[in-house]
Amino acid sequence: MSVEANSAIAAAAEAPRALDDAVPDAAAELKAELRTLHFNRRIYRQRLYRFTRTAKSVGDSLKKISQETTDEAKTATVKKAYQVLRNFCVAYNFVTLTKEEARNIIPTDF
Repeated sequence: MSVEANSAIAAAAEAPRALDDAVPDAAAELKAELRTLHFNRRIYRQRLYRFTRTAKSVGDSLKKISQETTDEAKTATVKKAYQVLRNFCVAYNFVTLTKEEARNIIPTDF
């Protein structure tokens, strides 16, 4: 081979190494989106777990209290029912509202 052919081969070998500038930016954006998605998934999973755990425990105690007929039991039944409603409202508003909005209100959808 001639010196000129070897120089052309060496120059051609360097050409593919140049990277497109858009590829690292796209990869960084994708990583950021995946992090955000994972964060939101974790937050929603935790909220669902808290909602189901609270609803189960309050529901069980509500069943026990509602069988009694005293005035104190009736008052406790109303308090527990309100606790279930409040738990639902906070969980629902957590999913549908933004951070700046108040989450302890009854949703307008209902």
